[in-house]
Amino acid sequence: MVRYIRIFGELSGRIRYSPQKRVLLEVAIIKLSTPQMEEDVGSVLSRIEKLERSIKEGGQVVSFVSEQKKEQEQEKPKVITLPQAQYQDFIQLRNDWPHLVARMSAPGAKLLENVSIQTHGDGIIELIFSDETLYKLGATEQRISEIGEIVEQEYQKHFTFEARCCKEQEETEYKSIVDGMNAIHTNRDRRYLED
Repeated sequence: MVRYIRIFGELSGRIRYSPQKRVLLEVAIIKLSTPQMEEDVGSVLSRIEKLERSIKEGGQVVSFVSEQKKEQEQEKPKVITLPQAQYQDFIQLRNDWPHLVARMSAPGAKLLENVSIQTHGDGIIELIFSDETLYKLGATEQRISEIGEIVEQEYQKHFTFEARCCKEQEETEYKSIVDGMNAIHTNRDRRYLED
């Protein structure tokens, strides 16, 4: 309660002379709703009391800081490191994908135009469908074979295509390694997570 009085007291003193009264009010409301943001002694004591009550009641104690760290860790992109030749082949294939798909027969081209492509190396290209219906129609042996033939004609290289359906996206970062040294190229892409 004392914290609320202090925040409103500060607000009333600052709002009188401020041209941006609404912004100050919004900041005060945020301060009121998130005591974990405050670092003064009163706020820290308030949080300790709250934790003690929670422990006495047998509740679970969750750290706000650890929740923030988990969110930050989840936002980090997955890093896939490829030899330079595979990296260059994949990036070129990914950049040319719309043109390659356009060369397919009519239903296949429409079904594969919004597919995301990924790789983990070894010449395997994953076709990632974000919709289950498109996956069922587009991931047929005939369509995968057709795109494989088009890619092989274009690059004179054989790739193995696999398909799967994923609904959520995860950012993926591709890196190229030359002679086992540090990554010299990076490229980011979104990758769908499996259900």
